[in-house]
Amino acid sequence: MKNSTMLRIVIFAAALTLSLGAAACDTSNKKLTAGNNTNTETAKPDTGSGDEADTGGVSDEEGEGHGKEPGEYELLEPGFMNGSWRVAEPTQDAPVAYFDTFQDEGDSEVTGDFVMGNALYEGGIDGQSGEIAVGSFDGTTLTLKWNPTTDPDEMFTLVATKTTEDHLQGKITADRNVELDYAVSVTRQMDDE
Repeated sequence: MKNSTMLRIVIFAAALTLSLGAAACDTSNKKLTAGNNTNTETAKPDTGSGDEADTGGVSDEEGEGHGKEPGEYELLEPGFMNGSWRVAEPTQDAPVAYFDTFQDEGDSEVTGDFVMGNALYEGGIDGQSGEIAVGSFDGTTLTLKWNPTTDPDEMFTLVATKTTEDHLQGKITADRNVELDYAVSVTRQMDDE
């Protein structure tokens, strides 16, 4: 008997809470009332056409002088290395890695992400992904450093020279695996590929 009485009290309290919450959230022009009917606060009248939402933001008049004015924003053009690139073994065209890189025109810094292919080590790092640790492009030479291994002290380095607008030639070396000296071809990936 005690459990059913307690359950009824909990259900009643929940229903009361929901009904009071619904009344307090009413956004119409009606008078808001509390349980004792003494609250005479009136909801803010809708001054818009109903098509625009009230975001609670600052009006255009109130916001003047805050932030940049239209036309003051600097548009940054993408640099040569901005895009998706496929690094492959040049004679068999086996994928070594894929890079999505970002560079602003006039800035040598290159940032981005990588996903490893299977041409470098059979099965060991295929599919490993992460961020490029360090990257630069001086207009001719691309240098990228990244670590696709579980060894925190390993770092792969790609150094490649621009040959055309969509192609670079170079090699990959590694800090700890000093025998690694792998010739690669770096090709821009087009949208339809």
